Amino acid sequence: MWASDHSLAVGHADQVTHYAAARPPATWPHRVGVVPPLARRFRERPGLAPELPGDGAPRTQVLVGAPGTGKTQLAARHAHTAWQHKRLDLLVWATASRRSSVVSAYAQAYGDITGTDPVDAERAAQAFLAWLRPDGAGAACRWLVVLDDAADFSALGDLWPPQDRPTGQTVVTTRRRDAARESPGRRLIAVGPFAPGEGAAHLAELLAGYGRQEDPAETAALAAELGHSPLALSQAAARLAAGDLDCARYRRLLTGGGRPLSELVPGPGALPDGQPAGMHEVWQHLTEQAVRSDPDGPARPLTALLSVFDAAGVPEEVFDTVPARACFDALRTVPRPERADHRQQVVSALELLHRQGLVERTTAEGRQVVRCDRVMQRALRDWLSQREADELARTAADCLVAVAAADGTDAGLARLLYANCRELVRRHETALLGRPSARQQAAAAGGLDRLFGPPPDTRVHDILIVVPRLLGRHGDADAARRHFTWLAGEAGRRHGSRAHTALLARGEAAHWRGVAGDAPGAAAELAAVAAEQRAAHAPGDDVLASFETRSRLAHWRGEAGDPAGAAAVLAELLHDQAQLYGRDPRGQSLVGLFTTRRELAHRRGEAGDPAGAAAALGELLRDQLRELHRQKAESFTPYDDPLVHPLHGPDHLGVFTTHGRQAYWLGRSGDAAGAVAELTHLLAEQRRVLGEAHPDTLATGRSLDRWRSGA
Repeated sequence: MWASDHSLAVGHADQVTHYAAARPPATWPHRVGVVPPLARRFRERPGLAPELPGDGAPRTQVLVGAPGTGKTQLAARHAHTAWQHKRLDLLVWATASRRSSVVSAYAQAYGDITGTDPVDAERAAQAFLAWLRPDGAGAACRWLVVLDDAADFSALGDLWPPQDRPTGQTVVTTRRRDAARESPGRRLIAVGPFAPGEGAAHLAELLAGYGRQEDPAETAALAAELGHSPLALSQAAARLAAGDLDCARYRRLLTGGGRPLSELVPGPGALPDGQPAGMHEVWQHLTEQAVRSDPDGPARPLTALLSVFDAAGVPEEVFDTVPARACFDALRTVPRPERADHRQQVVSALELLHRQGLVERTTAEGRQVVRCDRVMQRALRDWLSQREADELARTAADCLVAVAAADGTDAGLARLLYANCRELVRRHETALLGRPSARQQAAAAGGLDRLFGPPPDTRVHDILIVVPRLLGRHGDADAARRHFTWLAGEAGRRHGSRAHTALLARGEAAHWRGVAGDAPGAAAELAAVAAEQRAAHAPGDDVLASFETRSRLAHWRGEAGDPAGAAAVLAELLHDQAQLYGRDPRGQSLVGLFTTRRELAHRRGEAGDPAGAAAALGELLRDQLRELHRQKAESFTPYDDPLVHPLHGPDHLGVFTTHGRQAYWLGRSGDAAGAVAELTHLLAEQRRVLGEAHPDTLATGRSLDRWRSGA
């Protein structure tokens, strides 16, 4: 119809290539290439199908998404629908992972149209594109060209079909985020995994098609573990159809390991819907490609570390911590150059993985995070031994602790860190909680630790203490309480009910119970924990943990309305601290003594002795200032500000807090003028050291205004 002449001359004025008809041209409609069959139980995804655009709309649709999200299936659905409804005269389906595949498909299309056998495939491909153009022989042809799995858009630069044809359309699928760009004639369509509800429903439908009925809760949990990826769901359903696994056991094997991912997909030749590779092969191949493109950089250790974090998002700053640097240097195949900028190298590697569709750099909780596919993580962990995976998990936990300990944390960061903490524990519980010995297991089971004393303690990783505390400090006391309640039970089961970690976790759970609003309950539980810690007679930092428990006990007794009881606990605590620290305490020991003295004076004031509280706080203030001057003299620094120390920052001994409380109890004892004088001096110091806008400075200003109005 559009190739009425069975010969065609193509070329420049000085070079002409003649294609003579060697066979009859194709009849219409005509199809080139093999369109993949639609998947079993194909699920429509409204808003993603690349419908044929109307007049003035972009003629090229680019489906962009990570591997396994169903881009090819969406393109195939569109192609099958258009063909079956007789909306096409020519359909060309080409695999675009290599330029040569596209050239071959175009050359075949041109040969079919003209009835020739092209000698030069590149020239035939260009002739085909010329035939498609508005002024070409196929101007009236209704055509659709699908370029599936485009990997290098620069290599396809001169192979794009014309975008100004009202009767033609191009559909491209790609995982390359860098290659896909909006343009006047090109529209991008982001293709992600199924939404949680869709993923669970799709897996249930697939299983029903195989005659399997599963618990809906287990089906939903397995779909979530597979990241709601259409590819992963279809292969898991086909594997479950074999009948030796149910959803619950499949999920346990997927999460905890024990079997490689290759054993959790159908064997060769049994993959559903004609899929060419298992999900593990897809991710391992693409990851290895990315690593090879960054042979001297941190891409390899970066992907290894990403395999143990939370797929939903890990803060990008974890990769710039000291533990991460040490891990990257240890896993590099080529040593890092001495002057190399580690952070810039990591950012470059993340950008590389993002461009290639293996990870997503995005914003969550107000900061840059890295997301990846759960199945990719599982495929990468198959390359590790259990010992290596556990070591990576501990390193990842070290990275999270380092970020939690840095300045500038906020509630959003606390939530991200805690989500990653939970994911690490879910997959690597023994690595972070420790493996109990046979004696510990027997003691925990039979309560023998109460008879023979606590078993040798195996400490849990700091992440299980530091990150939940951070979460509580930033407003989620209930979540912190639930975590520490779980940790107390788990540590008791593994290491004995009177082990350091079990008692520490019980104390933390009680404290956050108080923060959540139950002060009497917190005080009662802390009293029980303090008694257990004393009975344990454990050396070292167990004594310090006991001091912290008793300090918190005093606090919550005071908050529960028993200041005299709080003062009694603090007086006993102060005596024990002085006994332990000796005559010349330094560092944190001195800070602990100062804190206990301040709290003791404050609770005595609440118990009815405001004048005694003011006097005790005045004496403490003088001792704190003397200590600051001593530190200044020993540090040999040019600072002349007694409230600023170069090693610890302003008010590191709580001088401002003591001064503010002294002023408060002066006023409560009847000396309002004295309170105003002290607050005036304190406000001036805080403005000088902390600045006008600091919350403590503003709070002191408000207190000063109240006492002035009262005076």
